[in-house]
Amino acid sequence: MSRQTTSVGSSCLDLWREKNDRLVRQAEVAQNSGLTLRRQHLAQDALEGLRGLLHSLQGLPAAIPVLPLELTVTCNFIILRASLAQGFTEDQAQDIQRSLERVLETQEQWGPRLEQGLRELWDSVLRASCLLPELLSALHRLAGLQAALWLSADRLGDLALLLETLNGSQSGASKDLLLLLKTWSPPAEELDAPLTLQDAQGLKDVLLTAFAYRQ
Repeated sequence: MSRQTTSVGSSCLDLWREKNDRLVRQAEVAQNSGLTLRRQHLAQDALEGLRGLLHSLQGLPAAIPVLPLELTVTCNFIILRASLAQGFTEDQAQDIQRSLERVLETQEQWGPRLEQGLRELWDSVLRASCLLPELLSALHRLAGLQAALWLSADRLGDLALLLETLNGSQSGASKDLLLLLKTWSPPAEELDAPLTLQDAQGLKDVLLTAFAYRQ
């Protein structure tokens, strides 16, 4: 066990996970509530809870044992925020960028990094992901949100390159977005994983539906 893991402590990790799961359940109750004011209050309260939890996690040095939870909290925060705002914002792109940078902070072999955009960050993180199998499910969830953001912003070239990388295909092998989306095969979620508002397969289904409406 690494020094970072020891410093965090499994009891803290368990408490953070319990808080994430409680907030996800609260957000789901809000979605199913028929009372508009109650729904809004519950959802906003869950959003602020996720924001605070993410702030706590990102206040620590990036550590591989904690990152699956941190990335899950990031995804839940982005999904709930987009739901309340009925769309994506530039802030959510910054949330994704921060998460990718945190992943790379754990990989000393990548050395000092120059300023990178989201496209370059995704390339670096997905290349490193072969060394980080415990992060794969969470990274595919985050990639699904990135894909949704780029689809909504009409950045189809970036979206195609991301899907090619996720599919393990060579750059330029296919520019057929629908085919790339259908080929994307997110890893199965672990049974004991932290709760999520939407898993990667669910995000893929949403993307396929959204893309169909564009045709």
